[in-house]
Amino acid sequence: MIDLKWEGKTTDPFQIDVSRKLIQDYSLVIGEKNPIHHDPEAAKSGGYPNIIAPLTFPIIFWQHASVLWLENHGPLLHRDQTFIYTEPIVAGRSYVCQIQLKRIINRRNIQFLEHELFGRVESSILKDPSFRANSTLVLKENTYAGTS
Repeated sequence: MIDLKWEGKTTDPFQIDVSRKLIQDYSLVIGEKNPIHHDPEAAKSGGYPNIIAPLTFPIIFWQHASVLWLENHGPLLHRDQTFIYTEPIVAGRSYVCQIQLKRIINRRNIQFLEHELFGRVESSILKDPSFRANSTLVLKENTYAGTS
């Protein structure tokens, strides 16, 4: 199980360079057909400077983060997720992101790990995130491989 000492901790910042290809590939995989996610001209007609990412796109950012409290722990179930945007994720931009373990809920031999992934445009002088992705992961006591 995850030690409660990790609650409230945040990963080190990590950078994601969002390319057209990354958005196009993700859109293809999830079956997103809206042209603003594939075609730069359609995105420009929609008022965007480049193609924009589908709403669920930030979930792939986890693969670029070093989430220390999840190291050496077995399979996790993904329970739920929500996405909040102040602006869309746009191809050709870099984003600085972090993940915070907001809360650990223990119920019998199960832990619910509430996380928030947040990111902002790297060149932005604003500190407010461009997006937030909240997700709950579930860990069963007998599925971890390491120690807390």
